[in-house]
Amino acid sequence: MKNLLEVVFESIDKSSVIPVLNKLCFDTKQIISAECNENFELMKDGHLNLNVLETVLNFNENITVFLKIKSMIIEDVPLSSVLLRIVKYDDQFDIDFSFDANEIQSIDIVSLMKRIHSFSKNISEEFRIANFFGGVEPASDETTRYFTRNVLGPMI
Repeated sequence: MKNLLEVVFESIDKSSVIPVLNKLCFDTKQIISAECNENFELMKDGHLNLNVLETVLNFNENITVFLKIKSMIIEDVPLSSVLLRIVKYDDQFDIDFSFDANEIQSIDIVSLMKRIHSFSKNISEEFRIANFFGGVEPASDETTRYFTRNVLGPMI
């Protein structure tokens, strides 16, 4: 799918996972579902339970959390129906999110990804995240990236 876009933040310090999540979706009311590959009840009364999320982050095994977000605003551009993942492996944490660019009518993809790049740079500087990138999903494919860290990619 050419218009499914992904942004990835790698090797986030555990103490920064919830603050980064707060930057991405300011209000836990925006989170409409939360699932985990282990048996944790992350939603309570229609909201993300941050106490349980903290327990998940301290879990001794590798674990993945999936959050469905109904609205995420980046640089004044609303992204609807965003899937966000928190992945814990070997005491490392990655956060990535993906969305369908076809749902965005107010801006072209290149302009949008330039804004997301600026937003991502600010997050990486604030939380000392060494590696981040964004592109056509899977963004791990460097040939379909819009940006890698501070450098614009081949899709721009």
